[in-house]
Amino acid sequence: MRYAQQLAKLFVLLWLLASLPGCGVRGGNKAENQLVIVAETPVIAEFAREVAGDRATVHALIPPGQDPHTYQLTAADLRLLAEADLVLLNGGTLAPSVEQAVKTQVDPARVVVVSAGLEPLPAARENGEQVDPHFWLSVPNAISYVKTIRDTLVSADPEGASPYNQNAERLIKRLEELDAWVREQVSSIPPERRLLVTGHRVFTYFAREYGFTVVGTLVPSASTEAEPSAADLRRLIERIREKRVPAIFVERGFNPTLARQVAEATGAKVVEGLTDQPDPSRPEVATYEAMMRHNVMLLVEELR
Repeated sequence: MRYAQQLAKLFVLLWLLASLPGCGVRGGNKAENQLVIVAETPVIAEFAREVAGDRATVHALIPPGQDPHTYQLTAADLRLLAEADLVLLNGGTLAPSVEQAVKTQVDPARVVVVSAGLEPLPAARENGEQVDPHFWLSVPNAISYVKTIRDTLVSADPEGASPYNQNAERLIKRLEELDAWVREQVSSIPPERRLLVTGHRVFTYFAREYGFTVVGTLVPSASTEAEPSAADLRRLIERIREKRVPAIFVERGFNPTLARQVAEATGAKVVEGLTDQPDPSRPEVATYEAMMRHNVMLLVEELR
């Protein structure tokens, strides 16, 4: 109820701002002939900028470093959604507040789900109905994002078809090289040691693509908002002991206290530093490609 009231207040504020002289939501900062694209996450925004080049202005709705699962929209976010020619969503209920606002406030004709066509995986063994939304951590899935963005831009702006296709082709080539590099690095880890325990269920697609086994997660969900029960932790500790898991990987922003408690009970090492979104303020994960290389090297160093 509180969330619904907050969202309603934001919508009223957006309407008031739009009604003030000189404060219309369209046209103020839009360059001539440019599309205005709002992407749900930094990784989608990065791909959209590369494909669009100078034919679009791209905004990331959720800032780098913010947890999409708990992100709450601001009045500025709502203005961006109102002025967007295209809204690129991830899909899979990654950011509930964003998806609810888009559903109620944005014309469906302007909305594209970039994970469309990809096979969704359950977020947890315990809950087959919950979808893991972290599709992009498989590089082939990321390539599918790029193709969807390319096709969307060509459809919205046919005059830009040639640069869109050329830009996408260059990006896809780099991602294919990245995919080959990931596979080469992972091959140095013995198959029996390709075992993942992470903070929440974020590496499902990565694990399937590159031959890892997800032994378990500290939070048995794809959302950081979930809380583990005593039974959840007991099962996880038993799995870690049974599989002799050498390390527990904690994502950036995830409280490592719980990981340390499980590590004490199992003898596993706590390793911090995995991340699932690029962040330009951090050189080691400034782009999608840098982020994937950072994550893979961290896994290789600890599991090889």
